[in-house]
Amino acid sequence: MWRRAGTDARSHLLRRDAAALAGIPSARRVFVAFVTSGALAGLGGALFLALFAQVDNSAGLGYELNVVAAVVVGGVAIFGGSGTVVGAALGALLLNTIQQGLVAVRSSSFWDEAIAGGLLLVAISIDRLLALRVARSLRSAEGAHREL
Repeated sequence: MWRRAGTDARSHLLRRDAAALAGIPSARRVFVAFVTSGALAGLGGALFLALFAQVDNSAGLGYELNVVAAVVVGGVAIFGGSGTVVGAALGALLLNTIQQGLVAVRSSSFWDEAIAGGLLLVAISIDRLLALRVARSLRSAEGAHREL
């Protein structure tokens, strides 16, 4: 059921006219996607309130780099298209473990941001190198196939 809903949502985003011709109820899928997104954002706000006992309009300011670094280190491609929730969770766990280790050794908060940024750059570089290697091997395999 969930796989079909995701496929329908993706087809709506890519080609609305094709989704309509295929009989996919696009308006309902978009509505459900927005309602789910709003409900999860509300749940995240409630959890933040439970943790810190107060919330203001700038409560999540500064978490952007840590979140992006965690999911990219976890294997999600920076330009989209690949990755898993488990990988993103493992990346968040790794980054949180590193940050807790920095707190334990009483380092400056500057190093939290510096290490998150450095890990982000390393993960993007590795992803790019792997993509180039795969593209090169596909080109060489295509050339070998033409020679047959």
